[in-house]
Amino acid sequence: MSRTNFTSLPESEFQMLKSLQTLTIDGAPFLKIPTTALTALPSLKHLDLSECNLQEPPWDTLTLLRPLTSLRLATFKFTGLPDRAFDHHKNLTSLDLSGNEIFELPPWVFWNLSQLVNLSLSDCSLETVSATDLANLTLLRKLDLSSNKLKTIESNSFIYLNRLRELYLTNNTISNLPADAFKGLTRLEHLDLGMNNVSSIPSNLFSHLSNLTTLLLYGNPLHTLEGDQPGSFIIRGLSKLETLNLQGIHLKDLHSDMFRGMIHLENLLLGFNNITSIPEDTFTGLNSLKRIFLCNNFLEELPDNLLKGLHNLTDLVVNHNRIKSLSNALLRDAPSLRVLHLSENEINKIPEDLFTGLHQVVMIFLDGNGISELPSKTFANLPLLELVYLKGNNLTKWEWVYETKQWPKLEEVNLKDNIINDVSENVFRSWLQPSRARRRLWMPDSRLNPAALRWATEDAAVAKSTSRDCRCGSLYAGEARISMCVDMPCPGDADATPDDPADWKEAAEKRWSRPTKS
Repeated sequence: MSRTNFTSLPESEFQMLKSLQTLTIDGAPFLKIPTTALTALPSLKHLDLSECNLQEPPWDTLTLLRPLTSLRLATFKFTGLPDRAFDHHKNLTSLDLSGNEIFELPPWVFWNLSQLVNLSLSDCSLETVSATDLANLTLLRKLDLSSNKLKTIESNSFIYLNRLRELYLTNNTISNLPADAFKGLTRLEHLDLGMNNVSSIPSNLFSHLSNLTTLLLYGNPLHTLEGDQPGSFIIRGLSKLETLNLQGIHLKDLHSDMFRGMIHLENLLLGFNNITSIPEDTFTGLNSLKRIFLCNNFLEELPDNLLKGLHNLTDLVVNHNRIKSLSNALLRDAPSLRVLHLSENEINKIPEDLFTGLHQVVMIFLDGNGISELPSKTFANLPLLELVYLKGNNLTKWEWVYETKQWPKLEEVNLKDNIINDVSENVFRSWLQPSRARRRLWMPDSRLNPAALRWATEDAAVAKSTSRDCRCGSLYAGEARISMCVDMPCPGDADATPDDPADWKEAAEKRWSRPTKS
């Protein structure tokens, strides 16, 4: 029973459930449960009483449920733990106490839980965790201590947890990490230290975590990845690492050999830092790299050979920087690229052959730049292309003629907030046919001659589904649409517009000079 408004469950109801193995009653704030009723369930193995209307867990009753292997008491808001709360639960493999006001763990409270595999103590207002608190949990594989009030990790805190695979310490106030904080965690694969106050890390803190595949350090004021020893980096030696999150750590500089030896690295997140430049050999040797995130930095350029050897790269995200130009050689070594995100930079020109050979590209984001023109063949031969965002540029004309064989999967082109006033008459005709579902062309705020849309009224199938309401701001062709500014004349009035472009331009300027209504 989950998220129920029931107010009571008679004890007699439980008498008929002798064979019940799983009972979930979470999110039932009005439910009254006779605590003795649970003792009528001798076969119960999995119990979830999260967010129930009990002042505190029925500890005495729970003691009698010895077959339990999984117990969830999350968000009870109870305070403290009885000293011997789990003495009779030797079969427990999963225990969730998250969202309670525990503050401090009683000595040896988990001593008899030698079979425990998963332990969640997140959001429990814990201020300290010591080795003795976790002693005898030798089979533990996952420990969640996130969202507590931990300020430091004591030396050897996890020394007994030699089978631990996942450790979550995110969203605490940790500022101090001694060199032996993670001693004994030789099998650790996932370490989350994000959103703490760590400003420095000993050079050898991670050196013995040879099986680590995910390291998350985001949201700490580290400023640098250099260790306390000259020429050392805190991430050196993590050869099995697959995901490294360094977002928002106030990082300023990247060094050529910073990521050396990370031959299995697939995801590198460097966004929301203060990086101003990247040495062109920064990613050399990272041949497994699939995703690079460099958004929200202060980059002004991307070196020609930055992506050299990155044949598996699928996502390059460099939006919200200060990039002014792109080399036509930038993407030549990234044939697997699927997503390119260069929005909100200062790019004013796209090299015509920038995308040559990128046959896997699906999405291109170039919005929020200063691009004033795009050569007609800029996006040629991109057979998997689905979406192109060019919103918020300075485009005045559109020379791209749609061809089915070149863009069979194209679904959306966003040209919003440009000043387009020149487009060939039939440029969108074959693309926005009623039979072509899920096609979107966004062009509000364009100064486009409505005569260019004459086809929408001449084509009987399109005209039948075309809106005649000038205020709707959209042309609908089946599921395809052109979103236009509300001041644009309806395509049905195209014959009434001047044939001479000069005359139309004068009329358009008058229309666009109207004061905006408040």
